[in-house]
Amino acid sequence: MTDPVISIRNLSKSFGSNEVLNSINAEVPRGDVIGLLGLNGSGKTTLIETLLGFSPASDGLVEIFGKNSFGDIDNDTKKCIGFVPQSDELMQNISVKNYLNLIAGFYSHWNIKLIERLCAEWNIPLEQRTEKLSVGQKQKLAILNRSWP
Repeated sequence: MTDPVISIRNLSKSFGSNEVLNSINAEVPRGDVIGLLGLNGSGKTTLIETLLGFSPASDGLVEIFGKNSFGDIDNDTKKCIGFVPQSDELMQNISVKNYLNLIAGFYSHWNIKLIERLCAEWNIPLEQRTEKLSVGQKQKLAILNRSWP
């Protein structure tokens, strides 16, 4: 059995006297896809922020690819992580095609054929301006933007 991609052990997170996460334990094996479901205010965003090292845990340990998520994740490991925030951060007033061409300049392994195929399959019109996309289309475009090592 391989080591888990994500390992959470006794994770707790408090903001002052408000405990948001309480002794969470979980593992995510390589190849698994997970989703976080819960009511507003239940700690989903706090868990993600702690997993990604944006916010330190109050107690416990979170490891991604065997490295402590707060402070030990190097740039090579970060390249293996894709994160799409709830609100989009796409440039406005630019076509999807031009946006993707701009993003492609940052990645040495950009695969334009794959990107064009995914845009077609995911119903992301290349000539559409980003601000005119639906919320779902913006999320899909953001996934493409963050999927390259």
